[in-house]
Amino acid sequence: MNINDNELIEAINQKGWKKIFQFNSKQKIQLQGGYINPEDILNSEEGSVLTASDGLKYHIFKPSIHDYIMYGIKRHTQIVYPKESGYIVLKLDIRSGKVIGEVGSGSGSLTLILSELVGKEGKIITFEINTDFMNNAKKNIERFSKLQNITFVNDDFANSDYTVFFDSFFMDLKEPWFYFEKVNKALKSGGNFGLIVPTTNQITQCINELESNNFLVDEIIEISHRKYKINPNRLRPEDIMTGHTGYLVFAKKIK
Repeated sequence: MNINDNELIEAINQKGWKKIFQFNSKQKIQLQGGYINPEDILNSEEGSVLTASDGLKYHIFKPSIHDYIMYGIKRHTQIVYPKESGYIVLKLDIRSGKVIGEVGSGSGSLTLILSELVGKEGKIITFEINTDFMNNAKKNIERFSKLQNITFVNDDFANSDYTVFFDSFFMDLKEPWFYFEKVNKALKSGGNFGLIVPTTNQITQCINELESNNFLVDEIIEISHRKYKINPNRLRPEDIMTGHTGYLVFAKKIK
């Protein structure tokens, strides 16, 4: 597999349990009840089956962005889940070369996705007022990505002075409406704006303030995600699911 030290690896055992970890080739990889020698991984191809010291068998893969966000990111905040982030990037038209603004870096899950999609030619500028959150987001992203297209700003977006600069913008704040005027100024004409809030009364406030700041409200949506047990003989939903995580509001800048 040609894995270097500190490479991220995803281990999935025969029961479907997942773990994403970094390892040093001189240290044993501790798992549920046993361990795997790093040398065994270094000498294996991706998709190989390895047996841990306790007898459990594991499939070895490199993690996808989805795997890393769900199982590898160190969370200091609630994250934007993949069920929302996938829809967000489509609604905001995130593509290679785009310049994207974000307020509320949090733990960096959405920031990482945006970075990967805009690529080397694009740019992400993300604002996070909490220094601990920002530093954690940086570390989370650096563990997975080698791209250098993210600018972290440890300041309140209210202090920024961007004019007709961003192609799209996303916001994850408790009271986002205080920043709508600034976002409108920073977006290019027709630019896409998205935000996530946890309660319906916040949506009401957002609608009123968006319309007062020259935005056309495009859509309000809540996305549910229900997993099924992988058993062809007794196919049914998982007993526990992640229910409500947030409401998404999308708007466009108008003249």
